[in-house]
Parts: sequence; C-alpha cells; structure tokens
Amino acid sequence: MVDNDTQIVESNSSSSIGKLSSIIFNDYTLYKCEINNNLINNYLHDKLLPFENVSWKNSIKNNVFHSKPIKYHCDSRLNNNNLKELSNSITFEELLLNLLKNENKKNLRYNFVITGNYLSFMEIPHRHEISYYLLSKHISLSDRSNDVRFAGEFWCDEKNLFKLNNNSGTYTPSNDLIQQTIQLFNQLTPQLHFQGLPYQISLRPSIKSRFITKTKAKLPFTSNS
Repeated sequence: MVDNDTQIVESNSSSSIGKLSSIIFNDYTLYKCEINNNLINNYLHDKLLPFENVSWKNSIKNNVFHSKPIKYHCDSRLNNNNLKELSNSITFEELLLNLLKNENKKNLRYNFVITGNYLSFMEIPHRHEISYYLLSKHISLSDRSNDVRFAGEFWCDEKNLFKLNNNSGTYTPSNDLIQQTIQLFNQLTPQLHFQGLPYQISLRPSIKSRFITKTKAKLPFTSNS
C-alpha cells in the first residue's frame, strides 16, 4: 500500500529552472521540476499524443489508464496539494548527480516526462506493487497532460556516463527528438554531459535474463576436465 507521507525538495539552479518538488511513497520518490516554457519551446516545440499508434495493446492501455479507478488512484497521490517544496540548498543538477551516481542504486533507471513547463521523473520500481507501477508510468508522471514534449528513461551506466533514451510506449517520441532533448538536458545540467540512445539499442535485459546472469555469476567455477 502506498504511503501518503510526503517530503519535498526545491531547487533554483538557474533562471530557467524553478522550484523542484517531490512526493515520497515509501521507497519511491516522484520529483517535479518547473522549467521555463520558452526554454522547452526552444528545443521541444511539438506536442506528443498518448497511445497514438493504433494497436490492440495500446487500446487496452488507453482504456485502463483512463478508467475511473486508475485515474482516482493516481490523482489522489499525485495531486499538487501533496507536493512539497524542497530546500534550495541543492540544485537540479546536484540532485541528479546524487541520485544517479548513488553506489547503492547504480544502473537504476528513472522514467521521465517533459511537458511545456516541467520535467517529472521517478525511479522505475524494482518491485511489482501495482501502486508503484502505476505511479511511475509516463502517463501518470505527465498527469495526463495535453502538452507532453518528450518521455523516456535516464540513468548512469557502469562507466559513470549519464544517458537517456526515448523508451515510452505511451508517447513514442521519435529518435529525432533525442538530440533535441539532449541539448535541453545539457542546458539544465551542463556538467553531466548526457548522451542519447534510441530505445531499440538501450533497453534493459528482461527480468528473466538478469536473474539468470546474476545466478551464473554466483555459481563457483567448474571445469569440464
């Protein structure tokens, strides 16, 4: 069950970045950073529609995520009344650096959404509680906004390189938008030097594959001789 206790963070790292807010749900935190609309328009001026690709899978997703129970569940927790401002002692860039280079959370990925005036992101849950799963989805992070410009994942890899992709089945941003998003990130976080990758070549291995790999790594070496 998701906890309604909240905690906040606020950041003013430049004139283009406004307050940074967060909501903490037990082990997971949703962050929301206000960004100057003119800056976003400089790099990402086109709006993306959810579930635009026609398929039975997207049709089911659309019906599920716009159903009254799901909307109520997410809206009751992501309501702006639950957002709290964080101390301005940390900048947006410092926050990302602390989160992504945390040794205890190395290689963890965050789903993120950019709208016309803010960037929201949340750690992709490593557990399968439905509450966390729903809250981390791009359509929830956007609060079903009609002004979504980009959606994907970002993370820090094993070489300490900051990367992002366009992995969003909901908004399906084109590969062409990756470079524009990188330019925006480099404007907001100039010291992190984000790199962009198409989702087709940057997907995480399946849970089954990761489990097999970890299991093999723990097995003692045996020789056939």
